Amino acid sequence: MKKITLLLLFSLYNLTGQCLASSSKRSLNTDSIADQIEEMQRELDNYIRSRDYTSILRVVEKFEELDQKNPREISSTKTLFFGVIKRNATSLLLKQNSEKK
Repeated sequence: MKKITLLLLFSLYNLTGQCLASSSKRSLNTDSIADQIEEMQRELDNYIRSRDYTSILRVVEKFEELDQKNPREISSTKTLFFGVIKRNATSLLLKQNSEKK
């Protein structure tokens, strides 16, 4: 009986450790995603100031890829923010290209 109890406790200990490791990894992944989004926002800020609409759209594409891979870790507000940026950049790029012609 003691061996079975010990075995169960050891198994529970291992499971708890695995769950904590998984949770920790998920937390690290979320931090990494937040860092990536923060970097993308800095890039956007620079590109918006320089009116480089093509680069803005590239950054938005990177965000969309990240959002598709990690939909639960990214807030809908961020998704909406990047969607608005994409729509405006596309519109301004089309306007800029039509003015060149």
